[in-house]
Amino acid sequence: MESRKIQKVGAATLTISLPKDWVTQRGLKKGDQVFLAEEGETLRIMPGPAMEERRRQWEEYLIDADLCDEPGILERVIVGNYVLGRQKLIVRSSGRLRSEHLEEVRMTSKKLMGLGIIEETGSKIILQCSLDPANYPLDTLIKRLFNLGATM
Repeated sequence: MESRKIQKVGAATLTISLPKDWVTQRGLKKGDQVFLAEEGETLRIMPGPAMEERRRQWEEYLIDADLCDEPGILERVIVGNYVLGRQKLIVRSSGRLRSEHLEEVRMTSKKLMGLGIIEETGSKIILQCSLDPANYPLDTLIKRLFNLGATM
């Protein structure tokens, strides 16, 4: 635990400085916004919207199926990203997805708890992890049910 001194800046403003390592690790820079949350007698500091946007971009990952030319490679890429905590995986091909790729994606999604196909076209499949309900909007669920019903 580090200690910081409170400094008076101006007539009514008090400040503390943030540890440089903490700021650097979170990719923050001068002018970025942070949020403060009072939790009992403690004060929690959280990176602001810029960091949240960077985190959201990291959670979505594009997989180029054309590069997965050997059996099992696509499954390994999907499982690896699932383990990393990625919320949305987009498997895409420059043309139509090959039947082997389609089967590999379907079988892999059945093996991984909470991972399901939310959209499928001829050239892409979108997988989303539904373990956190906040990441699975209601309109997406309804669209998925409609698409499933249309194929029956």
